[in-house]
Amino acid sequence: MADVKRKLEEKGIKIETDEIGVRNEKYKDRLIIDLPMNVKPIIKRFYADEDGRVRIPDAYKNEVTYGENIKALQWCYMDREYSP
Repeated sequence: MADVKRKLEEKGIKIETDEIGVRNEKYKDRLIIDLPMNVKPIIKRFYADEDGRVRIPDAYKNEVTYGENIKALQWCYMDREYSP
């Protein structure tokens, strides 16, 4: 674990410590590596063309849809579910 911690710190990645239980001199560490997930709502505004038609691509035909990153994560999870 020390090697992984050192590599993370060398890359400028701050390691957070979440202490569980009453603090004393006996403890065991477990390093959890995760990715931050932030919500990023984006409004795609489609304007009418010279013919007066608003042409919206099929990917955006619903008023609310998931972005490419969420779709990619969904495929990763589905693939993992079916992997041995």
